[in-house]
Amino acid sequence: MRNNLYDAIKNILHFHSCEQEGLRSGQPSFSDWLNAYDDLSDELNYHDHTVKMMKDSIKLWGVEAQKMMIVEECSELITSISHQLRGRQSNVEEEIADAEIVLEQARVIFDSKKIDEIKKEKLDRLNKRIIKAKQL
Repeated sequence: MRNNLYDAIKNILHFHSCEQEGLRSGQPSFSDWLNAYDDLSDELNYHDHTVKMMKDSIKLWGVEAQKMMIVEECSELITSISHQLRGRQSNVEEEIADAEIVLEQARVIFDSKKIDEIKKEKLDRLNKRIIKAKQL
């Protein structure tokens, strides 16, 4: 979901920069703009619908039950990866999808702004480690 939204926004920004810089060869047509707008609109609607579903599920089944679902789905993902590592049949992709869904609910239950801040810090730290490792 987030990758599609990111791609739709990136496409709009690319078209805008082409027009601003006067890049004739890369200048989008009116049809390109309409398609990009439609893609972005679809992704934003999908995102809004998904957030509403997350809130509805929490309201319907309760915060504590959804926290337990987070634990269960993450546990199933861990088990599935463990099975794969030992050469057993596993459904890792399905378990990743389930975990991502409940983690989206977690963003509604917990402080999503704080989660984003911490995630940014951790990604920055990872990037520094990657840069340092490449220099060795």
